[in-house]
Amino acid sequence: RQMNSRKPRLEAKHLIRDDDLAWLQVTSDTPVACQIDGDYVGEREIMRFTAVPDALAVVAPLPKMGK
Repeated sequence: RQMNSRKPRLEAKHLIRDDDLAWLQVTSDTPVACQIDGDYVGEREIMRFTAVPDALAVVAPLPKMGK
């Protein structure tokens, strides 16, 4: 929950958070085993994730007042 909150209280100084990115690229000096939605996709040194605005319709109850 902390990572998804608007003001997370993360103690790990090595983590970087930036919201609303169009894309994110993660690189490694050595191949890393990767999975997407639980499916193994092999070892990668580079993975790029692209945001697709409005790709999912979210249905959730309205938040309760006072919380």
